[in-house]
Amino acid sequence: MNGSMPIRAALAAATALVVATSAQAQSTPSRYMGQPATLVPAPNGAVFNAEIAMTMPRVRAMKPEVRAVAPGVWQLMGMSIVYPVVIEGDDGLIVWDTGDNAEEGDRFAEAIRKLSPKPVKAIIYSHAHYPFGAGRIATPGTTPQVFGHPALMTNVVESGGWGAVIPELAPVLKARAVQQFNNLLPKSGPDAALEGTIEDKPRAFLPVTHAVRDGEVITVAGVKLQFFTRFASDSDDNLTVWLPDRRIALNNLFWPVQPNLYSPRGAKYRDPLTWRDGLRELRNLDAELLLSTHTLPVQGKDTVRRTLNSYMDALSLIYDQTVRGILHGRTPDELRQFVALPPALRANPNLFEGYGELQWIPPNIYNNALGWFDGDAVNLSPVPADQQAERIVALAGGRERVAEAARAAQAKQEFAWAAQLATYLLRVDPADKVARQLKADALRAMGQRAMGSIPRAWYLSQARALEGAVELPVRSFQSVEEMAGVPAAQMIDQYRVRIDPRKSDGVDTLACFDVEGSEACLHARNGNAEFIAEPSRYPRRADIAFGLDRKTLTRLFVAQTRWASEIEAGTVTIRGDRAAASAFLGLFDDFSQPARR
Repeated sequence: MNGSMPIRAALAAATALVVATSAQAQSTPSRYMGQPATLVPAPNGAVFNAEIAMTMPRVRAMKPEVRAVAPGVWQLMGMSIVYPVVIEGDDGLIVWDTGDNAEEGDRFAEAIRKLSPKPVKAIIYSHAHYPFGAGRIATPGTTPQVFGHPALMTNVVESGGWGAVIPELAPVLKARAVQQFNNLLPKSGPDAALEGTIEDKPRAFLPVTHAVRDGEVITVAGVKLQFFTRFASDSDDNLTVWLPDRRIALNNLFWPVQPNLYSPRGAKYRDPLTWRDGLRELRNLDAELLLSTHTLPVQGKDTVRRTLNSYMDALSLIYDQTVRGILHGRTPDELRQFVALPPALRANPNLFEGYGELQWIPPNIYNNALGWFDGDAVNLSPVPADQQAERIVALAGGRERVAEAARAAQAKQEFAWAAQLATYLLRVDPADKVARQLKADALRAMGQRAMGSIPRAWYLSQARALEGAVELPVRSFQSVEEMAGVPAAQMIDQYRVRIDPRKSDGVDTLACFDVEGSEACLHARNGNAEFIAEPSRYPRRADIAFGLDRKTLTRLFVAQTRWASEIEAGTVTIRGDRAAASAFLGLFDDFSQPARR
């Protein structure tokens, strides 16, 4: 989860405008196919579903607050999407979570200094999404212990915390996140963002000094801490911390909204059973106080147990009913309607679809279990989508008839169907202005009715792109700062996936890269680029060698500059034939030019 503060003020102001509306949503797809909705404006003009304003204040802080939740324990709420915890020990403080960037770290540090003059002795990362304010929270002149999951450092280094299954695809996840986290939405008006944006702000990450083991017990500043690492939520480096002497549990397993088991930006598979089992372990601690990364404290042993049971039950039901649906022969698309929470769970504010949507989860579970094939043999070799669209439009009687049907669907508030019809037209002619506006209108209406911040951002971003207000990036590389911990050899290795087989057919060239005395190579042959980590053991000498420093390599890797420019400037040297070197570099994609959809 990422975000910022604007939604709290928006919801607090909008709550007063909400008129009577159903507290029980129907299935998610029907929300976009005729289900009535009450729309309200936020102070910045953003139009959104009133049900959000009815529910979110029950689970999220609506204004900045430092709350004393137990003697010597505070939670910093409403200052960010993340709610850090401060624990006072005998001779220092322990801080759980540090924020998205250095700016948030400064904000938290200021609040922490007002609580106690004691130094920060330890920092604990809940997972890889929020370790980037730590350097500002650390007391100047001191070096705190930094505790994290054993996988956290790898995740931060390889993909900047984006959770990419394939590290080379981190730029795609980041580009999708640009849509998912409101970066393409204006600051005011009907399309305005409710949540905050992600920004390439300076980070203040402190490396983990102690990668904890599951069940490990450590005492810091007189406070006994037990760490649990086996169970994941939205990141596979999730950490749960138990304070046995104070009966307090810190976690990133219990959220203010329905667990987001699939993110449209893409990420590693989020296993419902692993998440559920982590909640079970958390429940069995019998905590008297539950403090979570994103939501309000839960106090009282019975209340904590009851709350966690409901959250566990939702995860179990989503998984089990998906499997049941598959056993009944349901396809991934049919599972969207088949799996739904019963009324008792739907009424739970912590299971509200305020972030992602339930309908996304069953197809993802299906894909993880059985792959993309839905069992219908026709889909083993489907008609290409563009050809399908051409034939459907012709079958419907032509472009005008399809456009007319889209307008009729829009009038009946069947926005998903209107968007689908407009999509057929755009596959036939991507420049069709009428179709672009029809689809934009439908997507905007869907965004206004969405209850989750993720679908709202995607729908409105793409509506604005269709109207020409913004462009949708295909990839967005990490900044040079974010790449600081990535080994040079790893960057060279990732050039494998940038080779163009059409250009490299028949080529057999070995090129080596000397980066500040450390060498790695790429052997281009058969349309492929083999990475050579140990050139001294490779049975062939380099045809070409490039010399450069790490900063230059990083700038080249994240497409801030081009190889030709750096060669001309002398920051990249060549040993061997310059024409051959230029030809070798020309085999690889040039990502210095922006890619747009």
